[in-house]
Amino acid sequence: MAVTIKHIALYRDVWGKGKLKKNTDIIGLDVQNVNIEVEVEGTEFPETIEVELRTREPGNRFSKRGTVRTPLKYRLQRTGKSAWYLKQVPLREVASFWQTETGVLEVASVVRFGGTSDVHFRGPLINKGWNVRGVGKQPGSPGGETGNDALEQPDALKLLFAGGVEVLEVSVVQQPGWKIKKGTDWGYVRSPADIFYYSGHGAIWNGKIILHPNHDDWCTPEDILHNWKMKGNTNSPADLDVLILNGCSLLNWEAKTGHNPMAEHQKDIPESRNLALRWQQLMCNRKGPLNVLLGNYDSAPLDHNPDNPNGFSGNKIAAQFGHLVATELKHDWDKYAEAWLKVNRPTRAAAAIDRKGYWFTAKDGTTKGPFPLP
Repeated sequence: MAVTIKHIALYRDVWGKGKLKKNTDIIGLDVQNVNIEVEVEGTEFPETIEVELRTREPGNRFSKRGTVRTPLKYRLQRTGKSAWYLKQVPLREVASFWQTETGVLEVASVVRFGGTSDVHFRGPLINKGWNVRGVGKQPGSPGGETGNDALEQPDALKLLFAGGVEVLEVSVVQQPGWKIKKGTDWGYVRSPADIFYYSGHGAIWNGKIILHPNHDDWCTPEDILHNWKMKGNTNSPADLDVLILNGCSLLNWEAKTGHNPMAEHQKDIPESRNLALRWQQLMCNRKGPLNVLLGNYDSAPLDHNPDNPNGFSGNKIAAQFGHLVATELKHDWDKYAEAWLKVNRPTRAAAAIDRKGYWFTAKDGTTKGPFPLP
C-alpha cells in the first residue's frame, strides 16, 4: 500500500484550539492529555496508523533517561473518510510523571537574565548521573516569554510552575511502502524534579521573585504553590523535594535573624521582615511538597563579580553546593539545611527551612537553629 504520511502533530485538549505551542503548553500543566494527530495525503488510506511514544531529557536528543524509556505503542483510527487519524491518551495512562521515581535523581533550574550560577550547580549533578528536567532563563521584562525550541528550553515561568519537564516524542511506525514526510513531533510533559534551583532576584520589600535588571514582579510563592498542588489532590506532585532560592532576603525571619531588610532604605514595611513565613507554605508540613527550602535572609552575592573575580561569588557557592549534593547529600534531605549554611558561611546571609524548622547563619558566622516555625 503506497501511503504518504504528511505529518504528525501534538495538539491541545480541544482540537480546534490548535497544536501545542512548545515553549508554553506543557502536558500535565496546561494540557491534560496526549493528543495525537496524523494526516495522510494521496489516494490510499490505511484503517489505522501505529505510533510510538517515549520521553527523555530536554536538550539531549540522544538521551535514554526518561520516565518512558521503552516506547509505548498506540493505534490511531481514521476519522470517517477524512485524511486525519486521531488519538487522545489520558496522561495517567502514559506514566505517573509526578510520582517519586525510585533510584532516579533529577534537577531543574531557572536563572535570571544574564545569570550564570545554574550551570555551576547542575554540572556536578549531571556528572554523577542526575537527570535534567529542564533549564530556563528568565525574561528581561514583564510579560516576556522565554524558551528556545532548538535548545529544548521551555518558557522559564512555565518550567517553574511545572517543577520540571521531560520531552515527550511521538513517531509514526514505518511500514513497508510508506513515505513519511514528517513522522515525529514532540512537546513538554510535566515531570517534577527532586531539586529545583532558582538563581536571580528576590524582592526584599514584598517577597516576590523579580526580574533583572529593573526588578519588575515575576511571581509569588502563592503562584508557585497553586501550580505545585495537583488538581483534586491536596498533597504535592511528590517528586519536588528541594527548592533553592539563590537570591536576596526571601527567607528572612526578623524575630530570629534580627534583620530588617528595608531599614537601610529608611522604610518600614512589616511584610518584609518575615518573608520566610510566607515562603514556608511550600513545605510538605504546610501546604506544599518540599522537604527543604534554601535561600538567604540578607543580600546574596553576585554570580560573578568583575570587581573581585577571585572573591566569594554565587558561581562558587553553586559549584561547591552542587558538588556536595552530588557526592554526599543526594536524597538525604535532613542534611541539606546545615550543608547549605556551611557553604554560604562567608556571606553571613544564608537561611534554610526543613522539617525540623528554621536555620540561619548569624553575622558572627555561627549556625543558629533549628527554630520551630509558627
